[in-house]
Amino acid sequence: MILGIVVTVVGTIGLLVAEWRDLPTARWGFKPLASAGFLLAALRAPEWVTPTGAAWLLLAGLALSALGDVLLVPRSKMAFIGGIGAFALAHVTYGAWFLGHGAATWLLAPVALAFLVIGHRVWRWLDPHVSGAMRVPVRVYVALVSLMAACAIAYGAGVSALALLPAIGGVLFYLSDLAVARHRFVAPGFVNRAWGLPTYYLAQLLIAYAVHG
Repeated sequence: MILGIVVTVVGTIGLLVAEWRDLPTARWGFKPLASAGFLLAALRAPEWVTPTGAAWLLLAGLALSALGDVLLVPRSKMAFIGGIGAFALAHVTYGAWFLGHGAATWLLAPVALAFLVIGHRVWRWLDPHVSGAMRVPVRVYVALVSLMAACAIAYGAGVSALALLPAIGGVLFYLSDLAVARHRFVAPGFVNRAWGLPTYYLAQLLIAYAVHG
């Protein structure tokens, strides 16, 4: 897993420089590199010698996230919608994995309700800035990422202390999406990338760690 961490760190640093200096070619190089790092971190886990169905579910989420990363590089509307779709499916797979690995079911309903309320507030924040064609995809995405974060917290409450790492990853993924939303719809600027990208890639590495559990 260490090699995957190193690759992701190098890719993230390079991507931050590319975003800061607005270097499209460098962005195309470093963003896939950073994403390849968290895939490598998962694939180097001993469990992949004889992968289980649950392990493949987790890998599917990581692969969908990497696809979403690539789709967001061009910054066109169609690519952005494709990226939303890939990340939405990733949230579904992550949420299903959290639920199937010891999530505290007694906590799920109240936490999910709380996150949906927060998600509604997020949508009201975004609503004035989202065009008509994007409204439905963004609403669906906000709901899915909110439910994934709720599943992550329920998972963290129902398992051992070490397993808190993937749960923290799920919550960090949620937070990193706020940076993406702010940059895309509300107030574009490097500050969104400066905290959003490291948060996102840390989230994916922590989720990839679950393969080692």
